[in-house]
Amino acid sequence: MVSNNKLSLVFVVTLLSLSGILIAQESMDQKAQQELMAAYMELAQPGEAHQLLASLEGQWNMEIKAWMSPGMEPMLMTGKAENKMILGGRFLLTTSEGGEGDMYTETHTLTGFDRRYKKYTTVGYDTWGTYYATAAGTSDESGRTITMYGEDEDPIIGKTQKYDMVLHFIDNDSYRWEVIFKDFRTPNEEPFKMLEILYTRQ
Repeated sequence: MVSNNKLSLVFVVTLLSLSGILIAQESMDQKAQQELMAAYMELAQPGEAHQLLASLEGQWNMEIKAWMSPGMEPMLMTGKAENKMILGGRFLLTTSEGGEGDMYTETHTLTGFDRRYKKYTTVGYDTWGTYYATAAGTSDESGRTITMYGEDEDPIIGKTQKYDMVLHFIDNDSYRWEVIFKDFRTPNEEPFKMLEILYTRQ
């Protein structure tokens, strides 16, 4: 069986080859090539931010608040989620289900940290559509609140939706996700919180 490190090395070599870095050997001596390869390999490994995401592994209860439009009372639902680190500790996979009847929802979300750009990333899929939502961003000074910005060009309404996905680390046994739209037909395009999910460890 090929180890993860060997697979990573093969991938990095292929990436560098495709980008033309290794092709231009006349402009880079062997030492420089080795240093570049070492840098890529180091950035390919999980870091401190991934350890923070790994603290969310486990089984969770969900308390869900969903606002259909600004000014309305939220819909209240419950659900369950499982978090586990995958791909060698590089990404947190969240699988959840919640709500009942017409509001029943299943989700799959991947959250990670891109060490090249020093940004957290997330991509999510759910049973409310056949598309995905992505966002990327940074944490505040405390490192306990991560705000990731995203955009989705919706061809149905003919508008680009702009939103924040915010992850709050509360303590070892609870955290909170929020989805805040930035221009959701509100006065002066004020931010509108559409979704808030409180996770408590089972």
